[in-house]
Amino acid sequence: MKLLLILVSLIAVLNCNAGTFKKEDDNGKQRNLLLGAIVLSQPTTPLEQLNFKAVIGEHEVECGNHTYTLPGTQVVQIKDFRFFVEDVQFVRNDGSKVPFKFTPVEEYQAAEGDKQVALLDFTKAGFGACTGTSDNDKVNTSIRGTAPGGIYKKVEVTIGVPKEMNHQDPSQRGANHPLRSGTGMGWNWQAGYKYMRIELAATPNDTFKLHLGSTNCTGTIPNVSCANSYRPTLVLEPKGGFDTSKDTIVFDGKELFSNANGGVPTSAFGPGQSLSCMPIGNGQGNNGTPTTCGPILKNLGLNPGTQAGFSNTLVTETGVGTVNETTRQPILKVLRDITIHKHEH
Repeated sequence: MKLLLILVSLIAVLNCNAGTFKKEDDNGKQRNLLLGAIVLSQPTTPLEQLNFKAVIGEHEVECGNHTYTLPGTQVVQIKDFRFFVEDVQFVRNDGSKVPFKFTPVEEYQAAEGDKQVALLDFTKAGFGACTGTSDNDKVNTSIRGTAPGGIYKKVEVTIGVPKEMNHQDPSQRGANHPLRSGTGMGWNWQAGYKYMRIELAATPNDTFKLHLGSTNCTGTIPNVSCANSYRPTLVLEPKGGFDTSKDTIVFDGKELFSNANGGVPTSAFGPGQSLSCMPIGNGQGNNGTPTTCGPILKNLGLNPGTQAGFSNTLVTETGVGTVNETTRQPILKVLRDITIHKHEH
């Protein structure tokens, strides 16, 4: 504040004594330099926390006895809704990118060298319809870190666990590490992790599971390579830009399960059914089919292909591949653009 007062006083002096300068151009240059100093003395508040929400349509994701209607009129309850984020990039108007550097947070965030990971968890294990698939009964809907504040043209969010952190022995992780044993986010394929775990139920025993992670992996930990990485990058480009001082990123599960044929087929639910979408080969997964899995993967920017696997593409505001932007909106939105209703308890 003192700096501002001093600079303003200096400008006043210069204006009153413009005649002391030999040339008008010199006078203008002096004033411009001082005005520039004033702008530089008022930095934008740095970003320290990036907030998220998860919704299905207009209702916030939460555990309990609440129901949600998916595209295709399938009514479900939420059993689990979590995913890892390994990278966030803010994009300026000129296309240059500014990384959001995560800070360590017990149970949810860790950094190893130049690699980082954060777990976003929108459900409470053991509460309501959510089964006890985690050692943690809390929610975490933000990522803590550091980045210059301001208004950016885009935000890029990469879902996944970095390759260098993915295939390690979880039992050797610390008790408060986000990749520790006991979270329910690991699987037995060379000690990899489920990057995304979303589970829905039409009845308590009829569950649809979306488990996303690297597949077709070979080798032994820590020397593992995977043919299919499946780390989708979702791009948010809101009108007017993304304001780090007030905007919240919304992940819409209704968009995740949408497709031209009506979303997750009703056949995915039924007496005794427990289907899953794990992108193995052509996406059929365990007891699943390309019909149930393919549209979901496309919405994540993963292009279903042949038995050789899938290829990563970037989800942009215009959709994925040949998806028409007028028939599908992005999975990521900003909170100010939508209306969200909480369930009554």
